[in-house]
Amino acid sequence: MKKMGLLGSLILGITFLFSFVQEDIASVVKKVHHDNMKEIMLATMAKEKASSEEIRNYANMLILDHTTMGDELATFAADQNIDLSGVRIEDSVLPLDSLQNLTPVQFDSWFKAKAIETHEATIGYFQSVIANMAIDNAEIKTWMESKLPGLKSHLSAAQGLSIAELPTDTTNVIIRQ
Repeated sequence: MKKMGLLGSLILGITFLFSFVQEDIASVVKKVHHDNMKEIMLATMAKEKASSEEIRNYANMLILDHTTMGDELATFAADQNIDLSGVRIEDSVLPLDSLQNLTPVQFDSWFKAKAIETHEATIGYFQSVIANMAIDNAEIKTWMESKLPGLKSHLSAAQGLSIAELPTDTTNVIIRQ
């Protein structure tokens, strides 16, 4: 029992120490840039593949808003001498082959779930960076704070998307995520 308490204290201590490690601002900017590009890619795919006008309209909004975010982030990166040219979306990040095999209605359901997942993750990441005392760049934190209402609006809109009922036989559909 004493060993378990000691082990727990050791783990907590290490976690506490790592919470004070200075996070590289370039890493934060590159992650946000990558995730933003991925969001635009997903929305572009939704414009082409979705079955409903509601989802295509949502995708258009995402493309406009995330393109603006990307432009602002690129300006910030340039001002901070952060090179974003090497940031790419890996082919393995999205199951493109599986997505091409989905019917438009199946795609709608996948896209809604993915939009909710990505926006929840982005909001959580922004909040963690804003709260991280080891990140001392007030400009990126202020920018992230200014983007949270829009991201929360995107999440809310994704949660409210109407999706047609999927056919009951989806045994042959395999979706990697």
